[in-house]
Amino acid sequence: HGGTPDLTTGFRKSWDGINKDYKDSSHGFLHNEAAEVATKASVQLLETIWNSTNADQFLR
Repeated sequence: HGGTPDLTTGFRKSWDGINKDYKDSSHGFLHNEAAEVATKASVQLLETIWNSTNADQFLR
């Protein structure tokens, strides 16, 4: 995610993580694109679940 406590950053990796939480984050310029991709993936998953059940089960 980025920052000092992030153990996934460092040697042979990006030093600043992949933080896109805010537009002023290190990769903030990707914030809107990341949010759009996440939203589309969520909708796709929910539609898959919806199509495999009936509406009453899904909305319960």
